Amino acid sequence: ICLPFLVYSLTCKNNKSILLLFASLLIISTAKSQFILSPLIVYSYYIFFDRRKLIIKSVICGVCLLASIFAISYSKGAVELNKYHATYFGTYLYMKNNGHKVPSYVDDKCIGLDAWGNKFDISFGAVPTEVGTKCFESHNNEKFSNALYLLVSKPSTIFKLPFDDSVMAQYKENYFHVYKKLHIIYGASNILTMITNIKDHIFKNIRFTALLLFFISSIFIKNNKIKASLFVISLFGMSQFYVSFFGEGYRDLSKHLFGMYFSFDLCLYITLVFLMYKITQRNQENSNVKY
Repeated sequence: ICLPFLVYSLTCKNNKSILLLFASLLIISTAKSQFILSPLIVYSYYIFFDRRKLIIKSVICGVCLLASIFAISYSKGAVELNKYHATYFGTYLYMKNNGHKVPSYVDDKCIGLDAWGNKFDISFGAVPTEVGTKCFESHNNEKFSNALYLLVSKPSTIFKLPFDDSVMAQYKENYFHVYKKLHIIYGASNILTMITNIKDHIFKNIRFTALLLFFISSIFIKNNKIKASLFVISLFGMSQFYVSFFGEGYRDLSKHLFGMYFSFDLCLYITLVFLMYKITQRNQENSNVKY
């Protein structure tokens, strides 16, 4: 909800926009742990493209980043679960499925099993087993740094991961919880559900690629408002993919990518409105020339 307000604050040049920047960025940064990179994304825009009042903006981004870290440090309820899923249901599973050498300290029989013993399955999301919580109880000392081992050992993964078959199987805005049959959004005849399903059918596997193209395009766009909007939103959207995967692996990835889906929708909407504006402006100019 606050992302459009954040973008609006980036495109305005008055004192009120500074207050709006602080309020919207603070809410986003502390709302969910996977939004922790938001202050750094906004700051990168200011560093490269808009250095007006940079000291004030730097302080705002710094305060929001610290607030986000503080909020995460005091919400440790699911941290151990996330660490386990990030490794045994994420990084290690990706490495095993793609023929990469898994570290020797990894328990091979637990790879692909979530904290409750559900085994990952690309077709069904997961299938139940009789393992229960044994794997999680044996490996609840995992670290997020272990999940990032994949990037250190195979840097090219940063480009390949979004196109992994098991990842792409979860690119659904009509997301599911663990099992693909367990959808959160019900009501096939509901107009909003129909729109969601149509969007999934059209954009299912191209959202990440589109966000990457929006990001690259934003660097070369001369219109500062469009540049700010596309740069921040597309980078935020892509960050959601990596933070989600290295934060909890494949488990509920479809659900955790809601930020990426929303970012794609915003980028698409902004681009279409901008193109319509340019076409209308061009037609008006041609009409003025004729008369």
